[in-house]
Amino acid sequence: VDFTEFNFTRHLLSTLEAAGAEKFEMVKQELREAWVARMKMLVAQIDSPVVLLWLSDHSPEECTTCSSEAGDPLFVDRAMLREVEPFIADLVEVVVDPGDRAEGLSQMIFADLDEPAARGMLGAVAHARAAAALTPALERLL
Repeated sequence: VDFTEFNFTRHLLSTLEAAGAEKFEMVKQELREAWVARMKMLVAQIDSPVVLLWLSDHSPEECTTCSSEAGDPLFVDRAMLREVEPFIADLVEVVVDPGDRAEGLSQMIFADLDEPAARGMLGAVAHARAAAALTPALERLL
């Protein structure tokens, strides 16, 4: 694989996956292990209780079929969250459905050329749902 043609990580990952699915599993496993290790390290450096927010267009259980084209967080699944849970105060999960994304898009302001990027965002409704879901967890810590 010629690595000079890549500007974006997801493009790199999808090309590696297409080049060899079996070998790509090793890459995916390394990315998962690195995510867990770095998340634990990040949480350990924070001097306050940490509330981890899962904000995505899919649940952690749906990541069993995650490919490099899947939504964010890429390759993160329930087992990985379980590994981090002992180090956090709470885990809040918000899964945004297509209707929420469409409604959120209608509340966004963007230039015509930015529309493709805006369509890839979870949108304003997702952020409102995340704020509402985080409120009880944060109130318990105050």
